[in-house]
Amino acid sequence: MALIIRQGTHADTDAAYSLIRALAVHEDAVDDLKMDAAGFKAAATASPPLLLFLVAERDGTIVGTATYVERFHIWNNSLFLNLDDLYVAPGARGYGIGTKLLAALGAEAKSRGIPVKWEVNQDNEDAARLYERMGARISQKGICWWAPENID
Repeated sequence: MALIIRQGTHADTDAAYSLIRALAVHEDAVDDLKMDAAGFKAAATASPPLLLFLVAERDGTIVGTATYVERFHIWNNSLFLNLDDLYVAPGARGYGIGTKLLAALGAEAKSRGIPVKWEVNQDNEDAARLYERMGARISQKGICWWAPENID
């Protein structure tokens, strides 16, 4: 198995988007996914890009992706990388591909001297254990999402 973890390119946007869509299906959240393949491509190829992504390519096929954005953190007075989604196709799981994607993102952040931030569902104990083994600290903060249609 030849595995390459690399920065996603314009040519990878369709494959990466299909994995994000598969994640939405997996999480029974397809109705929450407002971006389509064309929107993903436009965001990833904008100048500057609105989203960045890594891909895991095994034997010439993209089997995993990690999408993220660069943001500024007021309290740290620094930029940080905000991991949005990390997903590995079901047939490619069990080979450490998700860990390698996360490690590649961590290496990028470390080379720049900035942190990485992401969210994990509280009931995803396996992922939380993995993240802690990799050195991440998990806070107990809740996530608030205030949709425009709910703002008075």
